[in-house]
Amino acid sequence: MQALLKKLNYKNESPVHLLFVPDELSELVAYLPASTQIVTRPENDQSSVRFAVVFASKLDVLESAVHTLAPLLEGDAVLW
Repeated sequence: MQALLKKLNYKNESPVHLLFVPDELSELVAYLPASTQIVTRPENDQSSVRFAVVFASKLDVLESAVHTLAPLLEGDAVLW
């Protein structure tokens, strides 16, 4: 998982926005620093976004997530 985080260009940002994480990748959270705040519902947390990963298998889910996250993106934010 460390290799995956590196490929995703994760650089210890916090909070980390993880939306719709599939069960097989749920262990990804264990590889983040203990102090990292995890946001899974950005509509309930209006903090700025520096790093976000959205897992979606349907276009409407992806569009909704991007619509929610886009206004919160800060600087050179990473959005996957």
